[in-house]
Amino acid sequence: MAVQLAAAIRQPALSLLSLLSIWVLSTVILPKVVAASAEQQKPLLGVMQFNEQMHEEREKGLNGHDPEDARSKRFERKILAKYGVDDPSKLPINYDGLLMQEDEYYGNAVWDKHFGLLNRDLRQQAQYTAWSSFVNPFQALRNLSLSLANADLYQHLHFQKAAEMYRRTLIRTLNEKWPTVAQKRVIGIGSCRVPGFLNWKTSATRRQPWLGLYNKERWNW
Repeated sequence: MAVQLAAAIRQPALSLLSLLSIWVLSTVILPKVVAASAEQQKPLLGVMQFNEQMHEEREKGLNGHDPEDARSKRFERKILAKYGVDDPSKLPINYDGLLMQEDEYYGNAVWDKHFGLLNRDLRQQAQYTAWSSFVNPFQALRNLSLSLANADLYQHLHFQKAAEMYRRTLIRTLNEKWPTVAQKRVIGIGSCRVPGFLNWKTSATRRQPWLGLYNKERWNW
């Protein structure tokens, strides 16, 4: 294209100016215009509004009429009825670990709902901008470059999902390892007291030292 344009425009200065104009239009102006159009077609929530909605649904329930306290009491009645006791202290297992995991399950449902909607909108924006490749070849090269470098939106969403699944597995494992009442062996480490199975001196945490770093404040009995 540059050769054809230079042949059509005999003046070198005008030819150079034309090529620079096309380059600026293709690499700067058009991508910004397309991105702004995609944002108008599928506007995204701001970070604060997004976090506030997630926090509100975590506190008040996905339907807005199931507060956290009510869910906790309902879960407590379910566990007590299952084991045939009338107080959590009489359970043969540690109720705290069960409650923490139940809250984790509900938080995961809230996360799946909001990030699912966000990822859907991001994909639609990406599809919208991809159509501009037919008009702007530089956009097509950019998309190809990001894809080959595993740095495009779809790779990011794949990594995000894999990281979240790893986090959920880690948290579930830790909650399931919360000791029963009969197994509680609390060892003092400074001002923080943690169960024995998370003590750095045990063989388990020597093999998996990251266990000892998991939010020690939640283990303060």
